[in-house]
Amino acid sequence: MDQVVLMQGNEACVEGAIAAGMRLFAGYPITPSTEIAELSAYRLPQVGGKFIQMEDEIASIACAIGGSVAGVKSMTATSGPGFSLKQENLGYACLAEIPLVVVDVQRMGPSTGMPTSPSQGDVMMARWGTHGDHPIIVISPSSVTEAYYQTIRAFNLSERYRTPVIFLMDEIIDRFGTPPEEVELLWRLAKVRAVCRKLRIRRINVRAGMIRITFAEHSEVNGEALVKMAEKNSRYMKLEPGREMALLFRTSSLEIEPLDWLEKNLVKLIK
Repeated sequence: MDQVVLMQGNEACVEGAIAAGMRLFAGYPITPSTEIAELSAYRLPQVGGKFIQMEDEIASIACAIGGSVAGVKSMTATSGPGFSLKQENLGYACLAEIPLVVVDVQRMGPSTGMPTSPSQGDVMMARWGTHGDHPIIVISPSSVTEAYYQTIRAFNLSERYRTPVIFLMDEIIDRFGTPPEEVELLWRLAKVRAVCRKLRIRRINVRAGMIRITFAEHSEVNGEALVKMAEKNSRYMKLEPGREMALLFRTSSLEIEPLDWLEKNLVKLIK
Protein backbone atom coordinates (compact mmCIF):
# COMPACT_ATOMS: atom_id res chain seq x y z
CA MET A 1 0.00 0.00 0.00
CA ASP A 2 1.16 3.53 -0.75
CA GLN A 3 -1.26 5.04 1.72
CA VAL A 4 -3.49 3.94 4.58
CA VAL A 5 -6.81 5.71 5.03
CA LEU A 6 -8.77 5.41 8.26
CA MET A 7 -12.26 6.84 8.11
CA GLN A 8 -15.72 6.72 9.63
CA GLY A 9 -18.94 6.08 7.77
CA ASN A 10 -19.77 9.76 7.28
CA GLU A 11 -16.32 10.41 5.84
CA ALA A 12 -16.61 7.45 3.48
CA CYS A 13 -19.97 8.79 2.32
CA VAL A 14 -18.45 12.16 1.40
CA GLU A 15 -15.48 10.63 -0.39
CA GLY A 16 -17.81 8.32 -2.33
CA ALA A 17 -20.04 11.25 -3.27
CA ILE A 18 -17.07 13.27 -4.58
CA ALA A 19 -15.81 10.24 -6.52
CA ALA A 20 -19.30 9.97 -8.05
CA GLY A 21 -19.16 13.60 -9.18
CA MET A 22 -20.91 15.52 -6.39
CA ARG A 23 -20.03 19.19 -6.70
CA LEU A 24 -22.70 20.77 -4.46
CA PHE A 25 -23.58 19.98 -0.88
CA ALA A 26 -26.33 21.97 0.80
CA GLY A 27 -27.08 21.11 4.39
CA TYR A 28 -27.77 22.08 7.96
CA PRO A 29 -25.77 20.57 10.87
CA ILE A 30 -27.57 17.90 12.87
CA THR A 31 -26.12 15.05 14.92
CA PRO A 32 -25.06 12.41 13.87
CA SER A 33 -24.73 13.59 10.25
CA THR A 34 -22.73 16.76 10.98
CA GLU A 35 -19.39 15.27 9.85
CA ILE A 36 -20.82 14.93 6.33
CA ALA A 37 -21.31 18.69 6.20
CA GLU A 38 -17.94 19.37 7.82
CA LEU A 39 -15.95 17.20 5.42
CA SER A 40 -17.93 18.45 2.41
CA ALA A 41 -17.03 22.03 3.40
CA TYR A 42 -13.37 21.02 3.42
CA ARG A 43 -13.22 18.70 0.39
CA LEU A 44 -15.54 20.29 -2.18
CA PRO A 45 -13.46 23.47 -2.75
CA GLN A 46 -10.49 21.19 -3.51
CA VAL A 47 -12.33 19.70 -6.50
CA GLY A 48 -14.07 22.85 -7.71
CA GLY A 49 -17.32 22.22 -5.85
CA LYS A 50 -19.45 24.34 -3.54
CA PHE A 51 -20.60 23.87 0.04
CA ILE A 52 -23.56 25.86 1.33
CA GLN A 53 -24.91 25.82 4.89
CA MET A 54 -28.54 26.83 4.64
CA GLU A 55 -30.77 28.29 7.34
CA ASP A 56 -32.74 25.08 7.95
CA GLU A 57 -33.49 21.58 6.65
CA ILE A 58 -36.21 22.72 4.25
CA ALA A 59 -33.94 25.24 2.57
CA SER A 60 -31.14 22.65 2.40
CA ILE A 61 -33.00 20.20 0.19
CA ALA A 62 -34.49 23.07 -1.82
CA CYS A 63 -30.97 24.33 -2.56
CA ALA A 64 -29.79 20.84 -3.53
CA ILE A 65 -32.77 20.47 -5.88
CA GLY A 66 -31.91 23.81 -7.48
CA GLY A 67 -28.32 22.74 -7.98
CA SER A 68 -29.41 19.51 -9.64
CA VAL A 69 -31.79 21.36 -11.96
CA ALA A 70 -28.85 23.58 -12.95
CA GLY A 71 -26.86 20.49 -13.91
CA VAL A 72 -24.70 19.94 -10.82
CA LYS A 73 -24.68 16.61 -8.99
CA SER A 74 -26.05 17.53 -5.56
CA MET A 75 -26.46 15.98 -2.13
CA THR A 76 -27.91 16.90 1.23
CA ALA A 77 -27.66 15.11 4.58
CA THR A 78 -29.68 15.07 7.76
CA SER A 79 -31.05 12.89 10.55
CA GLY A 80 -34.44 11.96 12.04
CA PRO A 81 -36.36 15.22 12.61
CA GLY A 82 -34.53 16.92 9.74
CA PHE A 83 -35.59 14.10 7.43
CA SER A 84 -39.19 14.80 8.41
CA LEU A 85 -38.83 18.44 7.40
CA LYS A 86 -37.46 17.51 3.98
CA GLN A 87 -40.45 15.40 2.93
CA GLU A 88 -42.44 17.97 0.93
CA ASN A 89 -39.48 18.96 -1.22
CA LEU A 90 -38.48 15.30 -1.51
CA GLY A 91 -41.92 14.64 -2.98
CA TYR A 92 -41.43 17.54 -5.39
CA ALA A 93 -38.15 16.06 -6.59
CA CYS A 94 -39.93 12.75 -7.20
CA LEU A 95 -42.71 14.52 -9.10
CA ALA A 96 -40.33 16.60 -11.22
CA GLU A 97 -37.90 13.69 -11.82
CA ILE A 98 -34.93 15.53 -10.35
CA PRO A 99 -31.84 13.41 -9.51
CA LEU A 100 -30.69 13.98 -5.96
CA VAL A 101 -29.08 12.05 -3.09
CA VAL A 102 -30.51 12.55 0.40
CA VAL A 103 -28.45 11.03 3.22
CA ASP A 104 -30.29 10.19 6.45
CA VAL A 105 -27.97 9.17 9.30
CA GLN A 106 -30.65 7.65 11.50
CA ARG A 107 -30.85 8.29 15.24
CA MET A 108 -33.22 7.28 18.01
CA GLY A 109 -36.62 8.97 17.98
CA PRO A 110 -39.38 9.98 17.84
CA SER A 111 -39.07 13.75 17.48
CA THR A 112 -35.70 15.04 18.71
CA GLY A 113 -35.11 11.67 20.38
CA MET A 114 -31.56 10.84 21.47
CA PRO A 115 -29.04 12.34 19.01
CA THR A 116 -26.14 10.04 19.96
CA SER A 117 -28.07 6.74 20.07
CA PRO A 118 -28.36 4.46 17.01
CA SER A 119 -31.63 3.52 15.41
CA GLN A 120 -33.06 2.17 12.17
CA GLY A 121 -36.45 3.76 12.65
CA ASP A 122 -36.68 5.79 9.42
CA VAL A 123 -37.16 2.87 7.01
CA MET A 124 -40.92 3.29 6.69
CA MET A 125 -40.62 7.07 6.35
CA ALA A 126 -38.05 6.62 3.61
CA ARG A 127 -40.60 4.62 1.64
CA TRP A 128 -43.82 6.39 2.55
CA GLY A 129 -42.77 9.74 4.07
CA THR A 130 -43.97 12.20 1.46
CA HIS A 131 -47.66 12.24 0.54
CA GLY A 132 -48.98 10.82 -2.70
CA ASP A 133 -48.05 7.77 -4.74
CA HIS A 134 -44.39 7.72 -5.76
CA PRO A 135 -41.59 5.21 -6.32
CA ILE A 136 -38.35 5.72 -4.42
CA ILE A 137 -34.91 4.13 -4.30
CA VAL A 138 -33.46 3.52 -0.83
CA ILE A 139 -29.94 2.18 -0.16
CA SER A 140 -28.58 1.21 3.26
CA PRO A 141 -24.89 0.30 3.76
CA SER A 142 -23.80 -2.29 6.32
CA SER A 143 -20.16 -1.20 6.68
CA VAL A 144 -17.84 1.76 6.16
CA THR A 145 -16.58 0.23 2.91
CA GLU A 146 -20.15 -0.08 1.65
CA ALA A 147 -20.81 3.52 2.68
CA TYR A 148 -18.20 4.55 0.10
CA TYR A 149 -19.22 2.31 -2.79
CA GLN A 150 -22.97 2.50 -2.21
CA THR A 151 -22.86 6.30 -2.17
CA ILE A 152 -21.39 6.12 -5.67
CA ARG A 153 -24.15 3.69 -6.61
CA ALA A 154 -26.77 6.07 -5.18
CA PHE A 155 -25.62 8.87 -7.49
CA ASN A 156 -25.52 6.57 -10.51
CA LEU A 157 -29.04 5.26 -9.86
CA SER A 158 -30.31 8.78 -9.27
CA GLU A 159 -28.98 9.93 -12.62
CA ARG A 160 -30.12 6.81 -14.45
CA TYR A 161 -33.71 6.84 -13.20
CA ARG A 162 -34.09 10.62 -12.73
CA THR A 163 -35.24 10.34 -9.14
CA PRO A 164 -34.08 11.15 -5.62
CA VAL A 165 -32.21 8.34 -3.88
CA ILE A 166 -32.32 8.07 -0.09
CA PHE A 167 -29.13 6.84 1.53
CA LEU A 168 -30.00 5.38 4.93
CA MET A 169 -27.07 5.14 7.31
CA ASP A 170 -27.21 5.10 11.10
CA GLU A 171 -25.18 6.26 14.07
CA ILE A 172 -23.30 2.95 14.25
CA ILE A 173 -22.03 3.06 10.65
CA ASP A 174 -21.25 6.74 11.15
CA ARG A 175 -19.00 6.07 14.15
CA PHE A 176 -17.41 2.82 13.00
CA GLY A 177 -13.78 2.89 11.93
CA THR A 178 -12.56 0.80 9.02
CA PRO A 179 -10.74 -2.49 9.80
CA PRO A 180 -7.16 -2.47 8.41
CA GLU A 181 -7.88 -5.29 5.97
CA GLU A 182 -10.82 -3.35 4.52
CA VAL A 183 -8.68 -0.22 4.25
CA GLU A 184 -6.06 -2.11 2.27
CA LEU A 185 -8.66 -3.68 -0.02
CA LEU A 186 -10.37 -0.33 -0.57
CA TRP A 187 -7.06 1.31 -1.52
CA ARG A 188 -6.09 -1.50 -3.89
CA LEU A 189 -9.49 -1.37 -5.61
CA ALA A 190 -9.25 2.41 -5.95
CA LYS A 191 -5.90 2.09 -7.76
CA VAL A 192 -7.30 -0.57 -10.12
CA ARG A 193 -10.33 1.61 -10.86
CA ALA A 194 -8.05 4.56 -11.70
CA VAL A 195 -6.13 2.42 -14.20
CA CYS A 196 -9.42 1.17 -15.68
CA ARG A 197 -10.52 4.75 -16.32
CA LYS A 198 -7.26 5.52 -18.14
CA LEU A 199 -7.62 2.42 -20.31
CA ARG A 200 -11.33 3.03 -20.92
CA ILE A 201 -12.20 -0.44 -19.67
CA ARG A 202 -15.94 -0.86 -19.86
CA ARG A 203 -16.33 -3.67 -17.34
CA ILE A 204 -14.54 -6.46 -15.49
CA ASN A 205 -16.31 -9.70 -14.63
CA VAL A 206 -14.87 -12.28 -12.25
CA ARG A 207 -16.55 -15.69 -12.09
CA ALA A 208 -15.69 -19.37 -12.00
CA GLY A 209 -11.95 -18.78 -11.83
CA MET A 210 -11.94 -16.43 -14.81
CA ILE A 211 -11.47 -12.69 -15.31
CA ARG A 212 -13.11 -11.15 -18.37
CA ILE A 213 -11.99 -7.62 -19.19
CA THR A 214 -14.01 -5.72 -21.80
CA PHE A 215 -12.45 -2.67 -23.43
CA ALA A 216 -14.43 0.12 -25.08
CA GLU A 217 -14.23 0.33 -28.86
CA HIS A 218 -11.66 3.14 -28.81
CA SER A 219 -9.72 2.21 -25.70
CA GLU A 220 -6.36 3.84 -25.08
CA VAL A 221 -4.47 0.55 -24.79
CA ASN A 222 -0.82 -0.16 -25.53
CA GLY A 223 -1.36 -2.67 -28.32
CA GLU A 224 2.19 -4.01 -28.29
CA ALA A 225 2.03 -4.71 -24.55
CA LEU A 226 -1.36 -6.38 -24.99
CA VAL A 227 0.01 -8.70 -27.69
CA LYS A 228 3.00 -9.63 -25.51
CA MET A 229 0.69 -10.33 -22.60
CA ALA A 230 -1.45 -12.58 -24.78
CA GLU A 231 1.59 -14.45 -26.10
CA LYS A 232 3.09 -14.89 -22.63
CA ASN A 233 -0.16 -16.23 -21.20
CA SER A 234 -1.47 -17.92 -24.34
CA ARG A 235 -2.55 -20.97 -22.36
CA TYR A 236 -4.78 -18.90 -20.12
CA MET A 237 -5.80 -15.95 -22.24
CA LYS A 238 -7.48 -15.24 -25.54
CA LEU A 239 -8.62 -12.14 -27.40
CA GLU A 240 -12.09 -11.91 -28.89
CA PRO A 241 -12.17 -9.36 -31.74
CA GLY A 242 -15.30 -7.39 -32.50
CA ARG A 243 -17.01 -4.17 -31.51
CA GLU A 244 -15.72 -4.68 -27.98
CA MET A 245 -12.36 -6.30 -27.29
CA ALA A 246 -12.53 -8.86 -24.49
CA LEU A 247 -9.67 -10.52 -22.67
CA LEU A 248 -10.16 -13.79 -20.77
CA PHE A 249 -7.81 -14.89 -18.03
CA ARG A 250 -8.24 -18.18 -16.19
CA THR A 251 -7.15 -17.55 -12.60
CA SER A 252 -7.74 -21.19 -11.64
CA SER A 253 -4.77 -22.14 -13.82
CA LEU A 254 -2.32 -20.00 -11.84
CA GLU A 255 -1.65 -19.52 -8.15
CA ILE A 256 -2.67 -15.88 -8.12
CA GLU A 257 -5.71 -13.96 -6.91
CA PRO A 258 -7.74 -11.94 -9.47
CA LEU A 259 -7.02 -8.61 -7.76
CA ASP A 260 -3.30 -9.40 -7.60
CA TRP A 261 -3.30 -10.13 -11.33
CA LEU A 262 -5.17 -6.94 -12.18
CA GLU A 263 -2.79 -4.81 -10.12
CA LYS A 264 0.26 -6.39 -11.75
CA ASN A 265 -0.84 -6.47 -15.38
CA LEU A 266 -3.27 -3.62 -16.12
CA VAL A 267 -0.62 -0.92 -15.63
CA LYS A 268 1.42 -2.54 -18.42
CA LEU A 269 -1.29 -1.65 -20.91
CA ILE A 270 -1.10 2.12 -20.36
CA LYS A 271 0.45 3.93 -23.34
